[in-house]
Amino acid sequence: MRYRADSGVVFFSLILTFLFTLNFSAHAGYPVGDRLRTPPPPNPSSNSEYRDYRILHDWQKRRTHAECDSADLQALFSPESTFGPDTHLMNPREFDIVKPFFAQLLDTASDAVTPFKLKYQRMRPYDADRTITPCIHIPGGSTSYPSGHAAGGRLIAHVFADLFPARGRAFYNQGQKIGANRVLGGVHYPSDVKSGNDIGDQVYDVLQANPQFRSDFMQVKKQLGWTRRGSE
Repeated sequence: MRYRADSGVVFFSLILTFLFTLNFSAHAGYPVGDRLRTPPPPNPSSNSEYRDYRILHDWQKRRTHAECDSADLQALFSPESTFGPDTHLMNPREFDIVKPFFAQLLDTASDAVTPFKLKYQRMRPYDADRTITPCIHIPGGSTSYPSGHAAGGRLIAHVFADLFPARGRAFYNQGQKIGANRVLGGVHYPSDVKSGNDIGDQVYDVLQANPQFRSDFMQVKKQLGWTRRGSE
């Protein structure tokens, strides 16, 4: 009886995964309006820009091959490379449930930073200064400010911490690491990452009043609950 009951719960959880995936695929990122703000990047030759380059050069001197290899795994911001089972933040079943939600959150973060990238047109550090040598794959986009990786990592960390409160600190640390790896790898200035983190925070706050986000969040939370019962 116990085996049959558990199997039924697991089967129902799989059905929910399929239905929720269809629901998520019906719409892309959540709208965040025009309320987001971030200051301009540091002026060329300013003290702030000097600090950016000092940190980049410091990382370039002391980063290891292993650190570069680890950062390069996240060069493409994918669910698996950033918050997947290999990070030990979620088990494979939990990861399969949140993966469609992840895609929408990442699209939302990308949409949020794009207007600022277009507005400020800050060159990548290795394009502006030939002494900067990236040790990870170079991004396709040429604009550096703000960091989309940092914004996405921060937003997803916030939301996943709400889904898994007991692991909140671990998710937050992973979000920070995603942004920091962009500096270590030489493809973003520290101020890019700081701005991206701030935008991720702002987007998270805006989403709390978004009915579609709240509905999707509760669907995922409910499905995770069914999964946990099935594993007991």
